[in-house]
Amino acid sequence: MLSFLKGIAVFARNRRLWGYSWKPLLWATLLYVLILAAGQLFLVPRLVEAGPIKSWLGPSARIVGSVAFALLWLVAANFIVLAISSIFSSFFWGKLSKVAEESIYGSAPDDEPGWIISIWDSALRLGYSALVGICALIFIWLGPFASAAAAAILSLLEFSAPAYLRRRVWFPAQLKVYKTREAIGFMVCCGIVSLAPLLFVLAMPAMVVGGTIVCREAETVKPCRSGNA
Repeated sequence: MLSFLKGIAVFARNRRLWGYSWKPLLWATLLYVLILAAGQLFLVPRLVEAGPIKSWLGPSARIVGSVAFALLWLVAANFIVLAISSIFSSFFWGKLSKVAEESIYGSAPDDEPGWIISIWDSALRLGYSALVGICALIFIWLGPFASAAAAAILSLLEFSAPAYLRRRVWFPAQLKVYKTREAIGFMVCCGIVSLAPLLFVLAMPAMVVGGTIVCREAETVKPCRSGNA
């Protein structure tokens, strides 16, 4: 939890970091709006028509169902944005992570792997995101809490990934972040924030800083030379 709060504090007071955030944040916000609009226009109406709630409530089903699914989709959109962003998170957030680590600790490893490894890493993390998403669907009866739990799990991995890549640690070796001291607290905070529509997306830069802190506190400054370390 301390890493999460420190990430917010560092990002809020260091205006230099803002310049490395607006482009990826703009793309993430645009993606959120598109996903939200697509869901409300195409997915929600079909779920209401196909769902059992229609037969239970008769004429009022569409109104009740639309409101319920719309609220659920507001939360689910945050997770979907996070899952899709796994494709580009290490590229878009990499500079922010490095500059933030330098500003906090005075130095930062900068030994990123080549483009092939970076793309492979993104593809594997996308597959992992899809797996977490499937698990969230299995527990969809938990409502927004299923999406929040999935967002919490992915957040720790995605927001620490840029820092790990600079240490030449890529997926699946990055999964060791779940064993760090700050892992549970960071995930709980991310899960809670993910329940707030759009706020989660806007908080992504600060969470990247927090994820970088999680990695730094758990790793040595000297970059690791093996993706399986």
